[in-house]
Amino acid sequence: MNNRLPIRAKLLLGIFLVLCGIQQSALGAVSTTLLTQDFNSGVFPPAGWSGPTSCQYCSGGGWYRATGGNGGANGSGQFGDYYMYNNSGAGSSVTENAPLVNASGFATAADSMFVDFDAFLPYNYYQLYYGSSLTLDVNINGTSIKTIKDDATQPGAFADYQYGPISDPNPNYTSSFYWPHFHIYVPAASRTSTMALSFTVTAKNSNSYYYYCYADNIALDNVTISNTRYTSMSYAPTSLNFGSIGVGVQTAPQYVVITNPNSNPISITGVQIAGANASDFTIVRTISTIAANSKDSIGVVFKPTSKLLRQATLLFTGNTDIGGNGSVDMRGNGLVPIISLPSPLQPFRGTRTRFRAVRTVSFLVTNTGGTPLIIYPTTYIGGDFPGEYTITRLPSNPIPVGGSDTITIAYSPTMEGSHSAILYINSNADNGQQIVVLYGVGILPRLVVYPSPLNFDSVGIGQKKCLEITIQNTGSDTTYLTHNYLSSADADFVLTPLTGSDTILPPDQKRQINICFTPIRNGSRQARLRLTTNIPLTFDVPSRDTSSFNVNIIGQGVPYGTLAVRGTPVVDSQIVGKQLCRTDTIFNTGSADLTITSATINGADSAEYTMSGVTFPLVIPAGQHQVFSLCITPTQRGDRNASLNLVGNTNGTAIKANLPLDVFGQLVCASATPNSAFANKACVGTTDTAFITVSNCGDVATSYTASLPAGATMYSIAGATTSSVVSANGTTTFPITFTPTDRTVQNMTLTITGNNGVSQTVSLAGQGQAATVAGSGTADSTYVNSSSNVNVTIN
Repeated sequence: MNNRLPIRAKLLLGIFLVLCGIQQSALGAVSTTLLTQDFNSGVFPPAGWSGPTSCQYCSGGGWYRATGGNGGANGSGQFGDYYMYNNSGAGSSVTENAPLVNASGFATAADSMFVDFDAFLPYNYYQLYYGSSLTLDVNINGTSIKTIKDDATQPGAFADYQYGPISDPNPNYTSSFYWPHFHIYVPAASRTSTMALSFTVTAKNSNSYYYYCYADNIALDNVTISNTRYTSMSYAPTSLNFGSIGVGVQTAPQYVVITNPNSNPISITGVQIAGANASDFTIVRTISTIAANSKDSIGVVFKPTSKLLRQATLLFTGNTDIGGNGSVDMRGNGLVPIISLPSPLQPFRGTRTRFRAVRTVSFLVTNTGGTPLIIYPTTYIGGDFPGEYTITRLPSNPIPVGGSDTITIAYSPTMEGSHSAILYINSNADNGQQIVVLYGVGILPRLVVYPSPLNFDSVGIGQKKCLEITIQNTGSDTTYLTHNYLSSADADFVLTPLTGSDTILPPDQKRQINICFTPIRNGSRQARLRLTTNIPLTFDVPSRDTSSFNVNIIGQGVPYGTLAVRGTPVVDSQIVGKQLCRTDTIFNTGSADLTITSATINGADSAEYTMSGVTFPLVIPAGQHQVFSLCITPTQRGDRNASLNLVGNTNGTAIKANLPLDVFGQLVCASATPNSAFANKACVGTTDTAFITVSNCGDVATSYTASLPAGATMYSIAGATTSSVVSANGTTTFPITFTPTDRTVQNMTLTITGNNGVSQTVSLAGQGQAATVAGSGTADSTYVNSSSNVNVTIN
């Protein structure tokens, strides 16, 4: 077999490769000729071909003989002289089979295979005038892969109008114009181990005429089956989807596997990532060579730098003829956290915080995005008054998708007034820095005292003059007056302190403190009023205490007979029904004698007070005094109010003095329960116990003593007979035991006495009990080893 591929066939093959987009690489394509038949052997039919051998003027035709071929350099295989009697329109055919070819080694689509030949295809009288047709089919494995029609449209066809014997092609017809070349692709599925090539000529007559070949026959020359094998590579997958992941978070690598099916290694170059979002993808594994008949992979990771869809392309090149340029689409979605705050969020709005106090506000931070939220420690407080606030808690990072955590802000004002500030929350959230306006208001108690000093000017000795000191809260917080008293004072001054709710001053409120001056001596008299408040220390360094105020009080006593009473006008307490006595003094603080003409006790509870130790009229020399006794016996519980009123004159001028009287009556009370015990009988020789509870229903703390009369042999007090001190509304318990020695009733009284004289009694009525057995009647005579009944009564 001649392995030489005709020059024209080579040229057409090269054109086909270019048109099909196949580019030869550094490895190059390998061409192989599987079959060559140029019909130049002089033997017809050639060796290995099958079909009719020779038939002139007979139906079916066959190989006839050699004749001049393309270019006249070699012969051709000519289908023999034949004409057709079949005028049915179906036509008659003759097929010539080439030797079988083993093409199984080239059965992949990456390889190419072609059948090449030159054909002499005349166009004759019958075809021209009677519509007959002649076709040449190229068959592989019995299936036509190309049909060539011998008509005026076929390249190289010409009209032959001769009548007469059928002859060879004109020996002058040797140019390629008469011998067109055919280059026909063999499908990959047809390349089997017994691939059969055959040529079929079919003639048809459509007008009831015979079909004659006339002077020229169809002829073939230079039949060749050739193959070109290409190096190739494949890769999978052709796209990588990394899914959705948080921005800044890296995925696990994904791999593109490249397969080298060739018998030689291939080189991989130009491995790179291109595209709009190339920086979001990173090659973590690359290759340069893949061994023969093996696989290797390129690895890529995805780390989005922004949200939503991110795309790029993995590119690489292999030195193969087919599939040498790899392009893998890569995509992924960048997920971002989204920070969500409560709405409306106005921390500290509507609140007022005391100076030096600390108020905290907490609020939730929620991650409504698609990836964990991280609150950065760079979160800070700015604005006008950032120093008034402190971040005391930031969320524990990270906050998962759909999760929440808390931010806590503390506000501790160092100054009075509104303190706006801004909390800047920094995070990895896609919606950026969050701004929260803080609306703290600091409030501060203040106090203004006026007049200061307080000046009574000149007051006659023994005369009384009262003035008021005003205190006003000019601050924004409530001022609490914790103390108001005379820290130092001559006996001439009397303060009426503020008590109870009067010591609470809301902002802009005022109170008046009453101070009276009754000089008992002539000359300058002095006192000092001290006020203490809840005003906190200042924030100076060092801090200053501005919570207390001192008001100097001055007065001038002038000579004059003046009546003054100095006693104990303080609230005292005394048990109801018992007498309390105090010693008081009547002063003549003037410069002349005075006469007390009467002393009366007035008021709601005046009947409970008595005065003794003086007789009226009473003359008190200038500068002298008189001591007297004032007693009270409260009849009821609570404040017992009255006043001692003295009336007199000095040098013809009426004078008066008043001493307020206030004693709190305290009630003593005790209650014992139960008030009787041991109502049930107890067996003789056993001990029964009763618990007597004593309740202090009075106002005075009391200890209680329990006692039994002499001779109470069956009763006893278990434990201490005297209790500890029992406060008001408190209780104590005495356990009493009863141990009967006979069946008699033991009536006795338990006496419980308080140390303030109150007492209670409890009746004890225990009775012992025992069983007695008494028989009656006469027992019957009873035989030995037998029994009889006797009645016995048990009491």
